[in-house]
Amino acid sequence: MHDPETDTLFPGVFELIRELSKDYLLVLISLAVTASSEKRRESIEESGIAKYFKLILVNEENKDEMYERALAELGVKPEEVAVVDDQVCRGIRWGNSRGAMTIWLKRGKFADELPTKETGDPAQVIGDIRELSPIFINRACLKDS
Repeated sequence: MHDPETDTLFPGVFELIRELSKDYLLVLISLAVTASSEKRRESIEESGIAKYFKLILVNEENKDEMYERALAELGVKPEEVAVVDDQVCRGIRWGNSRGAMTIWLKRGKFADELPTKETGDPAQVIGDIRELSPIFINRACLKDS
């Protein structure tokens, strides 16, 4: 959702998050590498998207712990979750290891970081965050059938 090189949201993120929040519980998990956790939280609040998330977790060290905490706090199973991440070594690896649906946003700083045997292949690869909308609309239709 966020381009670390420009410190801005990717185009279309605000509209997408607003749309998806109507039908899904959204969680934002962010590893604060280039700034402190407090600065990252401020940036998320200032972007205007925070109100659409059920839970926002930010820390400077362990993304896996944040994923596990989100599952526990929301009382959901990994197979009920879709992990969208721009890094295969973190979110995609965790999601694949736990049985979640994984979607790699192959864009920006980590676009050339390819999946390995350790990370596994993502279930979906997208180049633009706006490609999530049809994925989730189709997924909802499958659930209703």
